[in-house]
Amino acid sequence: MHAGNASGQPVVDQAALASRSIRYDKPSTAQYVNNRASLEEATSDLFATLRQGVFGEIKASRYALADVVRAHEDIAARRIVGSAILIP
Repeated sequence: MHAGNASGQPVVDQAALASRSIRYDKPSTAQYVNNRASLEEATSDLFATLRQGVFGEIKASRYALADVVRAHEDIAARRIVGSAILIP
């Protein structure tokens, strides 16, 4: 199961997997959230789960917009974990 491309698209030899009877699935969000009602339900479920702490502590680094260069440097140097938020 391929879920997401946060670090870029992986190189997958699907023929090699198929030769070993391994099925490679790459679903997209649109397959599951394909109308307004399902979007609202999924969003509600996600934020309820987030509030319950299921994902653990989520750290976000905040940077003033004027410090955008430093934010990019910190991301490139892997000095931050999680999201980088720019504050105008």
